[in-house]
Amino acid sequence: TGCVLAGNSIGGYTAMAAAAEMGEGRVRGVALFNSAGKILDREEYEKDVRSDPVGARTMSGRLPAFSPPPSFLLSLGSSLLLLGLRPRIRPVLKWLYPHDPSAATEALAEDIERDSRDFGAEHVIMSGGKLPPPSSANELLDASLGNYGGPVLVVQGVLDPLNDAELRAEQFGNVREGVEVVRVQAGHCVMDERPGVVADELGRWIEEEVEK
Repeated sequence: TGCVLAGNSIGGYTAMAAAAEMGEGRVRGVALFNSAGKILDREEYEKDVRSDPVGARTMSGRLPAFSPPPSFLLSLGSSLLLLGLRPRIRPVLKWLYPHDPSAATEALAEDIERDSRDFGAEHVIMSGGKLPPPSSANELLDASLGNYGGPVLVVQGVLDPLNDAELRAEQFGNVREGVEVVRVQAGHCVMDERPGVVADELGRWIEEEVEK
């Protein structure tokens, strides 16, 4: 019984957060593809965070109330952001797919543009400005805090232009034992650019680490 949670980018952080909440009894593995989320080095985490994690401060009421910007400012900013990004959807997609730009298809661009025009699309952008400071990946993957401590696969496209992808791969590998990192020549959406490689690594990891 149990499932494997997987996600790309913000979806990767969501997968970690869900696994931390659900626990190892229901989650047997977590697969991250160029995941978002703050990663602390072990020394910083042990010294400054582990003794008083975000979860504990939240439950005890010691974490100060988060005050997001006014909604009208978030709405204005979100609308302007979408207006600025729509004409750039296609070049931005090519930029995010450096290994195989052909994976950034016209159909994908049209889907993104259509979704950006959905009613309430700006509210999705706004929601990011209303979120309090998040827990780090270290905390979410720390079993000693009651969070997820099972196997983790990190498939990192090292050509990701959004961040120092090689550094993030190294940081994920140092979070704790049981985190396996696989580096792939691809950009931010590694599973789109190198689907065969990602499928092979995912299948191998499930067989070796999840089902053992």
